Amino acid sequence: MRFYLTILFFISFFTLQAQHLLSASVGVYSGYLKLCPPGTKCDSIPFELSIQATNDPLRFNTKTSYLINNGQDNVKDYDLILDTTFKDNNHYLLDEKDGILIQETRVGNTLYSVYTVEGNIFHVTTTYNKTSIDFELVVYNMSSPQKSQSHPDAENAVYQVETLPFITVQKGILFKK
Repeated sequence: MRFYLTILFFISFFTLQAQHLLSASVGVYSGYLKLCPPGTKCDSIPFELSIQATNDPLRFNTKTSYLINNGQDNVKDYDLILDTTFKDNNHYLLDEKDGILIQETRVGNTLYSVYTVEGNIFHVTTTYNKTSIDFELVVYNMSSPQKSQSHPDAENAVYQVETLPFITVQKGILFKK
């Protein structure tokens, strides 16, 4: 019996530890999202993020809301789920609830994701602080990479690099209400 209680304790502890980042961040956050394409002035729009616990301790509901150019609210409803196929409790799936799942990896209090959509690379970082959340999304176009290579080194090795043109950045700091 003692053995089973010990196992149950460790399972509960690791489940709670895995969700600690989001459990501590439940609430509503608001601020401004800056939209910054290259060569133009950044635009700023009101932005809100709501994080709510669900009945499943491995799943949190997140809703983003921001005003688009015509003054209408644009609301996105997602679930962030601990990916239990990994044993380190640092991998998540962002479920867009339309069949799309985006992998996110936790390092410290930051979630990172990289994915592609229609020839563009999206790199997203979301950092959870005690009373705020820092968000940044950077988009690069994959269609026109600039290729270069190094000169041969002492062992005659040559390194090739492809860089991608920057399209835009969206960033914001949201403060807990």
